[in-house]
Amino acid sequence: MRTNTLKNLLPAALLCLSTTVSAQTASTSVDLPSAQQWGSASRKAFAPKDLPASMNLLGKAPKTAPAQSMTIGPTGNIGTLYGADGYEWFYTADYDYDNENHTGYTGAHLKIYNAEHELVGSIDTEFTLEGNQTSINDVTINPNVTQKFFNYNDKYEVIVFIHATTDDYQGYYYQQVFSLEMNQTQPLMTIPGNEVLIADLSTDEWSEKKQMVMMRESYDDDSYYIYYDIYDRASWTSNGPQLLHTFKFDYKHLSGSGEGSMPVLVKNIGGKAHYAVAYYEQPCFVPGTPITEDPVMTPNNNYVIDLYTSDDLKASQPQPYKTLKIPVEQEEVYLYTFPTIGAFSTELDFSVGYFDDTQNPYFILVTDNYLTSADEFVSSIYLLDQDGQRVKTIAKGVTDYHQLADIPGCERQYCLTHDESQQFMFVNLPSCEQVAT
Repeated sequence: MRTNTLKNLLPAALLCLSTTVSAQTASTSVDLPSAQQWGSASRKAFAPKDLPASMNLLGKAPKTAPAQSMTIGPTGNIGTLYGADGYEWFYTADYDYDNENHTGYTGAHLKIYNAEHELVGSIDTEFTLEGNQTSINDVTINPNVTQKFFNYNDKYEVIVFIHATTDDYQGYYYQQVFSLEMNQTQPLMTIPGNEVLIADLSTDEWSEKKQMVMMRESYDDDSYYIYYDIYDRASWTSNGPQLLHTFKFDYKHLSGSGEGSMPVLVKNIGGKAHYAVAYYEQPCFVPGTPITEDPVMTPNNNYVIDLYTSDDLKASQPQPYKTLKIPVEQEEVYLYTFPTIGAFSTELDFSVGYFDDTQNPYFILVTDNYLTSADEFVSSIYLLDQDGQRVKTIAKGVTDYHQLADIPGCERQYCLTHDESQQFMFVNLPSCEQVAT
């Protein structure tokens, strides 16, 4: 499985690996730098590989506010948020925990500061176990602050992600949405699943026009389904965000590599959301293989990418405006080859206007190849054109990859590694040129 081992090998300043910077300290005071001091090093990278995890597809760096500093604390945790006004915000978080009954988190105390370091809201909420839930083992504030998405007033909104363990060992995750005011104790609403994509469809700096993708799951003894709910913002006539469509995936038709790829990607093209929806045309493996034998991949299978606009999703039975079919072909000596999009760069895996000056879509396809002798996945990375044809090879034979911090005037650069050989490869995008090994 891919790991973030590169973080231990390269200076931290070279990596942009997380939206949120957490200081996991026990009750300490923290000096907050000004937004100018944070600079570009705190921008979000676009290559998260673990789900569920929020992915910010706003496609622009936070703006900077007038320089100032302040001290807050004591606090247990501090992190950064992407403010709805485009600036980088901050939060502190302290949690209540039941050590006696081992039921996990019982409450959260959050304070939200804007880029001027002004306290703009606080949340003091308690968590209650319901149904077959046995403990709350994860509480995380979503990095994206919204406005007029969940509620059509001028108050900012924050999402708190919560995961509960259950007695059937399946787990359950959900989100509580809070209006960003002082001393909030009750959420505006509770939504099942987790926000995994947010796209800014604004055409100027003042508009608030976003769409969100929420992921949830369902299990039983014979099936496992993953749902991606597409939400549009609240309107005058709605009581909350508007559900445009739900994509339902049988897990048998998703990538078999388990690398947390995204079967649903979104791109802002001319102020309208375009969705790329990817899956295997037939089940990834031949059904009914005895458990004592190695699974066999379904022969003559295709990896399908359907393209929709947000307008298409308003139909009762949406039809894609374009469908690409990519043959699933085994690479070299590997036992299995799993093609997938959404595993390399959530920003660039589905892009328009980045690799050329046209409005034609391009896709970055990762083929995860299972190497039996090492019990690991070795990846090849290709650039596909609008017809699903390979036009460039970005890299082959790598086990890990990360985006490096951008340098003004230079191409974006990625570092790709191979664990066994300890080789480092540096590739520039959009040229796909290998510049160093």
